[in-house]
Amino acid sequence: MASWMRGRLATVLAGLLLLGLLILALTVVDADASIPGPDGKLSACYKPSDGKARFVDHDQPCASGETRVSWDVSGREGPRGAAGEDGADGKDGADGAPGGVSGYEFVTHTVQSVQYATGGERDASCYPCPMYKWPDQVTSVTCPTGKVVIYGWGTIDSRPAGPSNPVNTSGIPTAANRWGIPTPSENFHENEGDSVGDSTMTVHATCVNGTT
Repeated sequence: MASWMRGRLATVLAGLLLLGLLILALTVVDADASIPGPDGKLSACYKPSDGKARFVDHDQPCASGETRVSWDVSGREGPRGAAGEDGADGKDGADGAPGGVSGYEFVTHTVQSVQYATGGERDASCYPCPMYKWPDQVTSVTCPTGKVVIYGWGTIDSRPAGPSNPVNTSGIPTAANRWGIPTPSENFHENEGDSVGDSTMTVHATCVNGTT
């Protein structure tokens, strides 16, 4: 029994010694070798007589008394890892330019005709008749700051003695932010029962956001 145990122990020790010599031998590397080869494998020549090994090129033959050995550099592909956690939310992007038309606003401007003289006789009911005119050649309304005009119109309301009798007129844009109504150049007088005389003119405009 004791002799069997001694034999078993000697065999294990010899195996460990051989493994150590092989590991030590593999540290001796040929500096000119291309390692690993193009096939992704390591190649070496092992000399059993002295237990030494050297790395060689994949196509380099071993010397007499050496044994060629090779093995893969990469191991087998491992199992797929678990999915990572979601990353943090990115920063908000800058606001885009506003689209379409916005900021609708309606503005008006009203002027009163002015009496400037007393005219001649027109009929028996009015003598002498007061004469009137508009204060400006163009009556305009201006949009608020930061807005432009897109449409406008005007109304003339004559009130001699009877009810209101407005008359619409179109007008024109006189600037990017202004709508104007050219006023009649002729003067007019007030005659009781007539549709002319002391009157008002109102300019209306539709404004939206914009730059002038």
